[in-house]
Amino acid sequence: MPPLPTARLAIVPALLAVLLLAGCGGPSEVDLAPEDNPTFGPGGGPLSPLPGDGAFEVGTEEQGGKVRLVVTFFASEEANAPLSPPPSGVSIDLALPDGSTEPVSLAPDPSDPSRFVSSPGDYQVDPLLGTLNATVGGDPVSVAFSGVRY
Repeated sequence: MPPLPTARLAIVPALLAVLLLAGCGGPSEVDLAPEDNPTFGPGGGPLSPLPGDGAFEVGTEEQGGKVRLVVTFFASEEANAPLSPPPSGVSIDLALPDGSTEPVSLAPDPSDPSRFVSSPGDYQVDPLLGTLNATVGGDPVSVAFSGVRY
Protein backbone atom coordinates (compact mmCIF):
# COMPACT_ATOMS: atom_id res chain seq x y z
CA MET A 1 0.00 0.00 0.00
CA PRO A 2 1.55 3.42 -1.00
CA PRO A 3 2.26 6.01 1.74
CA LEU A 4 -0.26 8.74 2.28
CA PRO A 5 0.56 12.15 0.75
CA THR A 6 0.88 13.75 4.23
CA ALA A 7 3.49 11.16 5.21
CA ARG A 8 5.54 12.14 2.15
CA LEU A 9 5.35 15.80 3.16
CA ALA A 10 6.57 14.99 6.68
CA ILE A 11 9.78 13.48 5.25
CA VAL A 12 10.85 16.75 3.55
CA PRO A 13 11.36 18.80 6.78
CA ALA A 14 13.13 15.86 8.40
CA LEU A 15 15.57 15.61 5.47
CA LEU A 16 16.22 19.35 5.54
CA ALA A 17 16.98 19.20 9.27
CA VAL A 18 19.46 16.34 8.73
CA LEU A 19 21.21 18.26 5.93
CA LEU A 20 21.52 21.42 8.05
CA LEU A 21 22.89 19.53 11.03
CA ALA A 22 25.36 17.70 8.77
CA GLY A 23 27.07 20.96 7.85
CA CYS A 24 25.24 22.08 4.75
CA GLY A 25 24.60 25.66 5.81
CA GLY A 26 24.53 25.00 9.56
CA PRO A 27 26.49 26.96 12.17
CA SER A 28 30.22 26.39 12.33
CA GLU A 29 33.23 27.71 14.23
CA VAL A 30 35.48 30.23 12.53
CA ASP A 31 39.10 30.65 13.57
CA LEU A 32 40.07 34.31 13.66
CA ALA A 33 43.52 35.31 12.55
CA PRO A 34 45.38 37.42 15.15
CA GLU A 35 45.04 40.53 13.01
CA ASP A 36 41.23 40.03 13.01
CA ASN A 37 41.15 40.08 16.81
CA PRO A 38 44.19 42.12 17.88
CA THR A 39 45.62 42.69 21.32
CA PHE A 40 46.38 46.36 21.88
CA GLY A 41 49.49 47.85 23.45
CA PRO A 42 49.80 50.75 25.86
CA GLY A 43 49.96 53.23 22.96
CA GLY A 44 46.61 52.05 21.61
CA GLY A 45 48.03 50.24 18.58
CA PRO A 46 47.72 46.55 17.79
CA LEU A 47 50.51 44.34 19.13
CA SER A 48 52.29 42.13 16.62
CA PRO A 49 53.97 38.96 17.91
CA LEU A 50 57.66 38.38 17.35
CA PRO A 51 58.92 34.91 16.43
CA GLY A 52 59.62 33.07 19.67
CA ASP A 53 58.80 35.38 22.55
CA GLY A 54 57.93 39.04 22.55
CA ALA A 55 55.74 41.52 20.75
CA PHE A 56 55.94 45.02 19.34
CA GLU A 57 53.68 48.00 18.74
CA VAL A 58 54.11 50.51 15.90
CA GLY A 59 52.80 54.05 16.01
CA THR A 60 53.61 57.62 15.16
CA GLU A 61 54.15 60.78 17.15
CA GLU A 62 54.47 64.40 16.17
CA GLN A 63 57.77 66.16 16.57
CA GLY A 64 58.45 69.69 15.37
CA GLY A 65 55.54 69.79 12.91
CA LYS A 66 56.55 66.46 11.35
CA VAL A 67 55.83 62.86 12.29
CA ARG A 68 58.21 60.13 13.36
CA LEU A 69 57.63 56.40 13.51
CA VAL A 70 57.84 54.72 16.92
CA VAL A 71 58.27 51.01 17.64
CA THR A 72 58.06 49.71 21.21
CA PHE A 73 59.20 46.17 22.02
CA PHE A 74 57.76 44.06 24.84
CA ALA A 75 58.81 40.75 26.42
CA SER A 76 55.31 39.29 25.87
CA GLU A 77 51.90 40.07 24.40
CA GLU A 78 50.84 41.28 27.86
CA ALA A 79 53.03 44.36 27.13
CA ASN A 80 53.98 44.70 30.79
CA ALA A 81 57.77 44.45 30.49
CA PRO A 82 60.37 45.60 27.95
CA LEU A 83 62.07 43.09 25.69
CA SER A 84 65.50 42.26 27.07
CA PRO A 85 67.99 42.47 25.56
CA PRO A 86 66.63 45.15 23.25
CA PRO A 87 66.69 44.44 19.52
CA SER A 88 69.19 46.00 17.14
CA GLY A 89 69.16 47.01 13.48
CA VAL A 90 65.53 48.12 13.64
CA SER A 91 63.95 49.36 10.42
CA ILE A 92 60.53 49.45 8.81
CA ASP A 93 59.50 48.95 5.21
CA LEU A 94 56.54 51.34 5.32
CA ALA A 95 53.71 50.64 2.86
CA LEU A 96 52.73 53.76 0.92
CA PRO A 97 49.33 54.50 -0.64
CA ASP A 98 50.72 54.05 -4.19
CA GLY A 99 51.67 50.42 -3.41
CA SER A 100 55.39 51.04 -3.00
CA THR A 101 57.36 50.79 0.25
CA GLU A 102 59.74 53.22 1.90
CA PRO A 103 62.58 51.88 4.05
CA VAL A 104 62.83 53.77 7.35
CA SER A 105 65.65 53.28 9.89
CA LEU A 106 64.89 53.62 13.59
CA ALA A 107 67.31 54.33 16.44
CA PRO A 108 67.00 53.54 20.17
CA ASP A 109 65.18 56.25 22.12
CA PRO A 110 67.70 57.52 24.75
CA SER A 111 64.89 57.88 27.31
CA ASP A 112 63.53 54.33 26.87
CA PRO A 113 65.63 51.41 25.54
CA SER A 114 62.49 49.47 24.54
CA ARG A 115 61.46 52.26 22.12
CA PHE A 116 62.93 52.92 18.70
CA VAL A 117 62.20 56.10 16.75
CA SER A 118 62.75 57.39 13.24
CA SER A 119 63.84 60.85 12.20
CA PRO A 120 60.87 63.16 11.64
CA GLY A 121 59.40 62.88 8.15
CA ASP A 122 56.23 62.61 6.07
CA TYR A 123 54.87 59.42 7.65
CA GLN A 124 51.23 60.48 7.84
CA VAL A 125 49.94 57.42 5.97
CA ASP A 126 46.64 55.80 6.79
CA PRO A 127 46.48 52.91 7.36
CA LEU A 128 49.90 52.46 8.93
CA LEU A 129 51.12 49.16 7.46
CA GLY A 130 54.45 47.59 6.67
CA THR A 131 57.14 45.14 7.70
CA LEU A 132 59.35 45.44 10.77
CA ASN A 133 62.94 44.26 10.29
CA ALA A 134 65.23 43.78 13.29
CA THR A 135 67.71 41.51 14.98
CA VAL A 136 66.05 40.01 18.05
CA GLY A 137 68.00 37.73 20.35
CA GLY A 138 70.72 37.48 17.70
CA ASP A 139 68.28 36.33 14.98
CA PRO A 140 67.07 38.47 12.07
CA VAL A 141 63.28 38.82 11.93
CA SER A 142 60.84 40.37 9.45
CA VAL A 143 57.26 40.70 10.66
CA ALA A 144 54.30 42.33 8.94
CA PHE A 145 52.40 44.82 11.11
CA SER A 146 49.52 47.24 11.22
CA GLY A 147 49.96 50.27 13.44
CA VAL A 148 48.18 53.33 14.69
CA ARG A 149 48.74 57.04 14.35
CA TYR A 150 48.83 58.45 17.89
